Amino acid sequence: MKHLTWLLALTVFAGPNTLADTLEVRLDRQLGLSSGVVLRGPSALQSLLFTLPRDREVKAAHVSLVLRPANGLLEGSNFTVAVNGTPVHAARLDRDVNRNGDILVEAAIPVEALQDYNRLELRAELHDSPGRCESPTDPALWVAVSGASHMTFEIGDYRHDPKPEDFPVPLADPLDYRPQRVRFVLTPRHSSADYALAAHLDRKSVV
Repeated sequence: MKHLTWLLALTVFAGPNTLADTLEVRLDRQLGLSSGVVLRGPSALQSLLFTLPRDREVKAAHVSLVLRPANGLLEGSNFTVAVNGTPVHAARLDRDVNRNGDILVEAAIPVEALQDYNRLELRAELHDSPGRCESPTDPALWVAVSGASHMTFEIGDYRHDPKPEDFPVPLADPLDYRPQRVRFVLTPRHSSADYALAAHLDRKSVV
């Protein structure tokens, strides 16, 4: 029975889920921010928590943000992005606005900065007066981050060889936003005990 458990587990781990695939984390879908985020005031900071599949390699990561700054922002108005304290990108908000009034921020995220639990840090410094002496409650100072903004991650293999006793983790990974895809493959000479074990593991995978 123990040998069969190993066989089933290794068969599943060796399947397509261990190949590099892409995970998208959107503000409106995976993070539940349907209206995005609005940073207000002369100096604003918003931290968004997100997770990555447990104990998996991240081969590449990218952030794509759509910003809508307030009209009338002056030089010195900046927007910066960081992940877990590691700087990712900086953009000026007083220029580079497209015809729709948006600014597109595209940047690679250093994979060495990523962990299972992560923090996306959005910071804005906003000014609409030459002397930079704005009120903290000035309603004209804001920048919106669209809910369609997202991060993408190329997920690779497991960092450590999985063990059958870990089941259903990491297959049923609570840190992964995607639906779990667990498939069991039986050998040609399977017995009723094999079916019983597969059914038992399948029930655990959906609990």
